[in-house]
Amino acid sequence: MWTWRALLLSGAVGVSVANIITVIVAYDAVAFPHQMISDYVATAPGAAVANWAWPLFILSHALFEARLFHRIKQHKAKAPQAYKYWVYSLYGLVFGWLSMVLCLVFDIRSCPREHSVLGGLYGGAWLLGQSIRCAVDDEREKLGLAKAPRLARTRLALCVLEAATAPFLVAGMQLPLKWCPHWLSAFCVVCEHVLWVHARTLVCLASYYPDAASLDGVIEAPRPRSAPSSPARLSRVIEAVREHNSKVPDLDKPRKRIGFRAHVVAGPL
Repeated sequence: MWTWRALLLSGAVGVSVANIITVIVAYDAVAFPHQMISDYVATAPGAAVANWAWPLFILSHALFEARLFHRIKQHKAKAPQAYKYWVYSLYGLVFGWLSMVLCLVFDIRSCPREHSVLGGLYGGAWLLGQSIRCAVDDEREKLGLAKAPRLARTRLALCVLEAATAPFLVAGMQLPLKWCPHWLSAFCVVCEHVLWVHARTLVCLASYYPDAASLDGVIEAPRPRSAPSSPARLSRVIEAVREHNSKVPDLDKPRKRIGFRAHVVAGPL
């Protein structure tokens, strides 16, 4: 039987592995500086992987987010402001998922301008949604979520790094090739592959692994110990045992033989 933890991690790990496979199978079809994930996905072998891996990732993440939001709604009275921020973050994720799908439809080779805009919207919406969640991390327990301070700090650091590198990626994507220095092209390729793709997906989703564990029922309140028996009940039990042991069987009363041995071997009474 599948669990929410399995769904969450399979979606995150699965899409990262799929992106690595996309690069491997389409590596000969691209050349520097056109080595962004979008360039690999625009090729026939790369598209064959991404066209099923990306929607599956969105589906698994959306199912988990929907179940998590159902749990949060039950605790919204305890932290109404944090609940409102969480709703805003969901808008960002939904917008990011939509842009992610449209990036497959409008690939960078046939529709470079549309793809660049959609890619920017996808990155910006995802960053905005996760940044909003960083702002309410101190109220996670009020929303019925698991406490994960170390992973929350990791996600916050990731959001800061993405925000710091975003201007360089925008510049590298918009500058004409002859004006874009090689160091900027290499910086954009490394940042997108490492930071904006794998690190983002794995860290952002792994940070909610404790929430998935709580949905699976692993984190449970300790069961209360049963109350000790009352003195009156113990007295009744002890008295019943004594009464049973005091009964002595009557050995003078003849016992009736039954069965085959009684009638055939020993004879009648």
